[in-house]
Amino acid sequence: MKMKKGLQRISTRSSSESLPAASPVRVFRRVVLLRALACVVGVAGGGSGCLNTSASPGTGPGGPAPCAQGTVRCPSGACAAAEACADATLGLSRDAQGVWIGYFENLLFASGSDALRISMSVSGDEVSADIKMGGDDVPLPSSQYKGADGGWFRDAGGTPGFEVREGFTYHTTDVRWQQLRLKMTVPLGEAWKDWCAAFPPSTYKGVTFYCPPAEWVFGNGEGNTCVISTTLFTSETVDCAILQGCSLDHCSCNVTSCRPNDAKVSLDIALRGDTADGSALLGGVDPVTLENIPVNVHLTRVSH
Repeated sequence: MKMKKGLQRISTRSSSESLPAASPVRVFRRVVLLRALACVVGVAGGGSGCLNTSASPGTGPGGPAPCAQGTVRCPSGACAAAEACADATLGLSRDAQGVWIGYFENLLFASGSDALRISMSVSGDEVSADIKMGGDDVPLPSSQYKGADGGWFRDAGGTPGFEVREGFTYHTTDVRWQQLRLKMTVPLGEAWKDWCAAFPPSTYKGVTFYCPPAEWVFGNGEGNTCVISTTLFTSETVDCAILQGCSLDHCSCNVTSCRPNDAKVSLDIALRGDTADGSALLGGVDPVTLENIPVNVHLTRVSH
């Protein structure tokens, strides 16, 4: 079976890099620490200069400018009268409308592309986004079994483990603002829904299923054959086609149905005029910490 190239991370830092004892970075950290201590004890640098020193997402080092008198800071980050927060937040979305193109930093999809395209629109009070990732969309092959000559289909393309179907237009209405950052979640199963549903069930030993019952034991045989045991003491060599539902990279199948995996991409972006930067969680997990690995994204608006 031909192995496909998955996501690749590109390291831009040499393992031999190190900071000298008196590096500017360390000096900067010491200055920041001394200033913080000064604020605590009320000496040089104290007073109003010690307030609002933590940066809010999507803003400069001093945080967002204070809201005008008579207005409040809405959860979205916009300033408005308390009863007008919904309209002010919708205004942020209207300002973000248009087509944004960019890339994932230090990340390649199976095709070798790192592209990201987001099309934002507002209709009434409804905000939506269409998202494409990677290279061109490639039509999916038939999900029907092709025969025992190696033609039976196991993988529909995309990037195993990340579920991203390159070039597919994902639709989401899960668009929201938080502290002046635009956030959205892309349900990746949308790209595989029809393909997963198209798999036909198999019938063996009088049982019809997509993936065999849990009490059955099955494994690889020789060539394109599989071994299956329906009881503790009996096993037979069978055509692997009857196990196809258990071998799909982008579908979850049980005895009665096949549906797309519940995978998502989360985007968190700060917009500044016609440029934007942020991060994406594509489902990658650090093998040591088991935490999600964020990937930086960079975007430029090409049309309003």
